[in-house]
Amino acid sequence: MKVVHIIEALGGGVYTYFRDLSTFFGDDQITKSTDTTIIYSDNRKEIDPKKIKFEFSNGVNLIQVNMVREFSPIQDLKSVYKLVKELKRIDPDVIHLHSSKAGVLGRIIAYFFIFKKRNFFTPNGYSSLRSNTLKFERNLLGN
Repeated sequence: MKVVHIIEALGGGVYTYFRDLSTFFGDDQITKSTDTTIIYSDNRKEIDPKKIKFEFSNGVNLIQVNMVREFSPIQDLKSVYKLVKELKRIDPDVIHLHSSKAGVLGRIIAYFFIFKKRNFFTPNGYSSLRSNTLKFERNLLGN
C-alpha cells in the first residue's frame, strides 16, 4: 500500500509525530507492505532539512514542495501544480493531509483533479480550535 502524507510545516510536535510514525508501525509485516512518502515544505525557520533527511533515511520517501503558511494565490497555485505532479507520479492508495495549508491544497486537488483515493485530514495543532477567525476561513480549513 502506498501512503502519502502532505505536510506544510514539518516542525515541532508534527515532526516528532512523523519521526515516530514512520519508524514504527507496530508490525514488521505492515512496515514491509507500506510505502510511505512525506511531501513537506522546508521554508519555516524551525525546520532543519539535513536533520529531516538523516532521521527519515529509513525507507521513507521525502519530497520537498514549497508551501507557504499564509494565503498566497500565486504560490498556492504553484504548490498545487507540484503536488498534482508528484501525486500522479506516486499514484498513492491513501493521501493523508496534515496542517491547515496542506488540508486546503489537498482538498483543492481532490476536488478539481478528482483523485479517487482515500483522503484523510488531521489538523495537528491548536490553530484548528481558534474561534477568532472569519467563519469563511474556519469552513475552508475544515474547522
